[in-house]
Amino acid sequence: MSPIETIEYFKSCVVAKPNKVILNEAFKDDSVYLEIEEKDKSAKLKKITLTGFSEIFAFTQDCVPPPTSYLFKKHLASATCDAIIFCIIEDNPYILILDLKSSLNGHKENKYKCKSAKNLVSYLNDVLIEFKGSDLSEWQIAYCICHLSDPKRETEISSEIKVSNDPNDPVYWKVENADTIPIRKLLNVRLI
Repeated sequence: MSPIETIEYFKSCVVAKPNKVILNEAFKDDSVYLEIEEKDKSAKLKKITLTGFSEIFAFTQDCVPPPTSYLFKKHLASATCDAIIFCIIEDNPYILILDLKSSLNGHKENKYKCKSAKNLVSYLNDVLIEFKGSDLSEWQIAYCICHLSDPKRETEISSEIKVSNDPNDPVYWKVENADTIPIRKLLNVRLI
């Protein structure tokens, strides 16, 4: 299957309704954008919007609890990310693993969320290979934690433009509530 066919296949599948994060896909002109909204009332970072997609399929990992959550209650492998985004930007397929954080407190645990999402993507890839003859290995993957600045920290994690394909070392992006972020900037994709 082509990347577009893969996204269409994912869209045709039934995905459980999210209980912690709302993902709204919308269209403007020839572009698709994605609103990611945190439902937890205690969260300080409530919403961001990603713009500039050609095609997109996004879901929250909370909808698909990992099998380990049933085997090992409160296990690190049960951590979940707010959004797993399959997207196409100018015929190039990407997978963006993204989590919203109100601060950088506990940032060491974020790698477990990213590792858990990586395992879920690996599982989806195995299912696609086995049953659909498709493979996600050509898709570029990136891990990103969007966070509000933390006034209690004396040093911030750098928010220089870089992309990480390592779940142990996600990129940290400082954002503000209701920020609109071009996906090209987040993935460091140049404008043509």
